Amino acid sequence: DFSLQVFSPDKGDWINPDTEELSSGARDQLYLAARLALVDLVTGGNSLPLILDDPLVHFDPFRRENTRNLLKEVSKKHQVILLSCHGYYDDWADQIISF
Repeated sequence: DFSLQVFSPDKGDWINPDTEELSSGARDQLYLAARLALVDLVTGGNSLPLILDDPLVHFDPFRRENTRNLLKEVSKKHQVILLSCHGYYDDWADQIISF
């Protein structure tokens, strides 16, 4: 069972992240964290590339910067390929391919 629940201290209860109780950014952050947590399990510990298609589109600048730091750590083991139409990722990259 891969269903997720998040504990809300404000509500004092668990909530389903697929409801409107979380912002779009919070939901995206939760699901990105869940996917990254599964990477080593699914890959058997092998260093395979991770392809992320605009995973931070609903993130505010603070959340985006924290995720940048996380992805830098992930990139020490896995090649991270980030696809986006947004320019705010440009200074993240070792290499930028644009069309």
